[in-house]
Amino acid sequence: MSKLLPSLNLRHSKVILVGIGMRRPQPEFTEQLSWLYFPQPDIIFYRCTFLSNFNERLTPNAVLFWSVLVEIGMRVDQHVDEQSIIERTIGDLMEHGIIYPTSKIESTWVHVLPYGYPIPTLGRDDELQKAHHVLEKENIYSRGRFGGWRYEVANQDHSFTMGTEVVDSIVYGAEETV
Repeated sequence: MSKLLPSLNLRHSKVILVGIGMRRPQPEFTEQLSWLYFPQPDIIFYRCTFLSNFNERLTPNAVLFWSVLVEIGMRVDQHVDEQSIIERTIGDLMEHGIIYPTSKIESTWVHVLPYGYPIPTLGRDDELQKAHHVLEKENIYSRGRFGGWRYEVANQDHSFTMGTEVVDSIVYGAEETV
């Protein structure tokens, strides 16, 4: 994984982000949403975020445009065909009423995150102990959802607590609890 930890045995997924920018109109039911989750395995994405609903400055002109960002989970070794992913994303958004079949798509954007999400495994905790031991010798304190490789217990409040606890540990010798 790195020169410090070349043989670290941790698993992860990759995530494909697909952004779609469109001319209005926006389906009314999506206008007040921040995001929607889609657990159905036949839909390419698991979450869509309505970026333009967060702030009008997230589009070139909020009167004319709106946008959605979807997240797609993939295996690390899975091939990414960006054009096919865009087409399937648009199709699934249309099928579920997120965008209209008549929507005028102005832009698309794709970004691959090779380290999307940590995957818990049976040997993970031993690997993390080994990693933290090596990293902390170099004054590197890896914490949080991704830095601690503990996605299942590291939402924002946990990540904040991890950060304050590691500072207290470094400065005051306090015990970390999270």
